[in-house]
Amino acid sequence: MPKKAIFVRISDGQNERSFDAIALDKNNSLTFQDDEHAWHTVTLGANHIHYLKQGEISVTLTFQEAHYHPAEITVSGKTLTLLVYTESLRQTAESLIIHYSLWDEEERLSQHQFTLMFKEGASHDIRT
Repeated sequence: MPKKAIFVRISDGQNERSFDAIALDKNNSLTFQDDEHAWHTVTLGANHIHYLKQGEISVTLTFQEAHYHPAEITVSGKTLTLLVYTESLRQTAESLIIHYSLWDEEERLSQHQFTLMFKEGASHDIRT
């Protein structure tokens, strides 16, 4: 399975989290583990991107520019269902940048940016 070196940054305007990882690249999906041992999967669809995080906090999001989709956030076995609105989605050979907001019905709760960048030379397979 091809591996790619990546850099991930997730911010909400007040807090920012970033880490380096090695992603497994299979069937239009990148799967990687963060520095807190949670697993993330980013799946590229024809007109959307699906994001899944599995750890102490589990998150399921679907991104499609200018669309709302259900968002599920699970903490301690309790699931909160919100809406995710994708404000912009830019995908290039070097990066994936998503600006999105979380909504509870008609109230915007927060704005976020998800950035995934392929590190120098990472467009080629990294064999370990």
